[in-house]
Amino acid sequence: MATVANFLTVDDVTKSLETTPLAVRRLIARRVLPANRIGEGGPFRVAESDLQAYIGKNCPDLAAPPIDSNGWLLTPYWSLAEQFSNAVADAAADQVLPIEEARKLFADAGRTVDTIDVPIVITPVVQKVLDAPRPGAAFATPEQRAAEKGVLDASWKLTYFAVLLRDAAEVILRDKQNQSPVDRFYGSPEEYGSIVSQVVGDVLRRRIGFSRTYTLDAFEPAKRIFYLLDHGKIINEKGLNNVAALAF
Repeated sequence: MATVANFLTVDDVTKSLETTPLAVRRLIARRVLPANRIGEGGPFRVAESDLQAYIGKNCPDLAAPPIDSNGWLLTPYWSLAEQFSNAVADAAADQVLPIEEARKLFADAGRTVDTIDVPIVITPVVQKVLDAPRPGAAFATPEQRAAEKGVLDASWKLTYFAVLLRDAAEVILRDKQNQSPVDRFYGSPEEYGSIVSQVVGDVLRRRIGFSRTYTLDAFEPAKRIFYLLDHGKIINEKGLNNVAALAF
């Protein structure tokens, strides 16, 4: 029969695992380490037997992303994410319609249409960008790799999606009054799951793209074609959830 003495506080677990309270709360929120609350909204308690079982599995998922209570959502990889989307756009540049084809496209759409979306085709040239390694990853030191563990890997595409996931999470979390993003995100497994689901859905709805302006008639406003690649065509929900597990 379990007694109060058989349950540990987050601080107790932190000392046993030689980590931080935030890392422990992350394990609890991700259901990697079982825990129970004392009362509604009370502090978490971890059964000593569950902690020993977790340690017996060689402490999976203990290496949390480099997060802190202030700059938790900040990432140094924004430039790489922008470079990735630009590289995809450059690879698809040969898909830009010549003015004759654009004129026919708008003529078929009707005179009142000023913009048209055209899907980017995943050609071998575009696929090469999607499969490219993250720039500079091959030259990372062991210390840099250790610091990045759990956030990103050597894939440029996954780096891009990890950055977008954190961007989507920041938008959701900043609206919560009187509670830090970290407190809310790792507040409970239910909260964690709900926010991850929201950010995954948001990112799946986004698209990589670029536009071109066409002057089809000297007497009419310029028209614009948006060349777009749906995120859902380059990563599925399961894959994006896996990236979220790395990003958060």
